[in-house]
Amino acid sequence: MSRTAAIVLWEDARGPINEFGPHALALACLGDRVGSDHWELRSRIRGIPKKGASKLVAAFRNDHDLLASAGETLIAVLDHDRAGEQLGLAPASCKTAILARIREGMSPTHRGRVVLLESNVETVVRAAAKELRSHQRLVVAACDRKDINARDQILLAAAAPECPLRASILASVPSFERLVDLLERALNDTHPPEA
Repeated sequence: MSRTAAIVLWEDARGPINEFGPHALALACLGDRVGSDHWELRSRIRGIPKKGASKLVAAFRNDHDLLASAGETLIAVLDHDRAGEQLGLAPASCKTAILARIREGMSPTHRGRVVLLESNVETVVRAAAKELRSHQRLVVAACDRKDINARDQILLAAAAPECPLRASILASVPSFERLVDLLERALNDTHPPEA
């Protein structure tokens, strides 16, 4: 059995569960690139919802050695639109300031990476809903009312094996594509070179 390649900490409001929309979609996009199925990738790329930015940042800063004890890549995924405010910065803080705040007090050898989703996860939901032609009522529930069940319904549909639209979703949300790039790099770093 292959070892875990990456651990992704999500700002997600869900508690620990096996399958949640944003992580499932990231794995499906990665699977499209590397030719692996979602189930195989689930054992190599773990997703951990942290129920908020402050808990995510605390785990990213303080629990790196525990979470990534075997050298896994640790990735934190936060919504850019509110990250500055949640970290005690001005609400419209730039990415550089947010990343500096997240890394305050961390060891220079910390190997973690941070992905700030442009705007927020609802940007990914809207891109997926547009490609899937989701019913507007479901999109309003997912994005405006922050209904995580509606959000997951859209994202899990986009993550389904028969969905051919994921490349368009990545093109619409470059920060989500950056996450998939980091996951692919982590996956490749754990495979020994072929002879």
